[in-house]
Amino acid sequence: MKIIKSIMLISLLALVISMCGCINVDIKQTIEKDGMSEMRMEYNMSGLLDMIPEEDMDEAQENFLSNTTWDNAECEFVDGILIMTGTLDVSDVLEVTETDSGTLYKYDAKNVYNIFNDVAGEENSISDETMGDSALGEQMGISYTFTLTMPGEITSSTVGVIDGNTVVIDMFDLPDHEHAYVESKEDNKSISGIGAFICIVIILGTVLYRKPQL
Repeated sequence: MKIIKSIMLISLLALVISMCGCINVDIKQTIEKDGMSEMRMEYNMSGLLDMIPEEDMDEAQENFLSNTTWDNAECEFVDGILIMTGTLDVSDVLEVTETDSGTLYKYDAKNVYNIFNDVAGEENSISDETMGDSALGEQMGISYTFTLTMPGEITSSTVGVIDGNTVVIDMFDLPDHEHAYVESKEDNKSISGIGAFICIVIILGTVLYRKPQL
């Protein structure tokens, strides 16, 4: 009986969403060299705006501000979009390696689960199991997007579409991977500058040496 009720509830929810619009969850994280990151999470429920009691949104904002571990946390509800911002220290999970040519960074994008659950709370938490059915998500008009900006240019990513120092990830793809590593590199500008200076000196020296003497 419980299974039948669950199927009926899912079917009803899918019908309501298909009639009223989609629900989009967009998480943006910009990681700095020191491991501090700027966070922004948006719940876009504008298609369901007429169905959302104002007191529910007030409660959601209060819960976020009371429970989040983000620093400088702020929250607002504008035109059907619940917007949460703040800063988060991820230095403990950001791998940093110094090399002669620059600095290498490595971050597991699946850490976004922890970020989301910190905001959403235990009752609305997500995991590989709950994110595993992308077909159902698409059918119900629900999307989860994680936009990650790394220090330096991204050199590789297990998932997502790379554009410079940013990768855009469909979170429904995360359950297919035990880890979703994103790697980037920031060139050592001082070494590059010295190398360029040496090259210029060599070129000038060669030109002057070859210049015919009067």
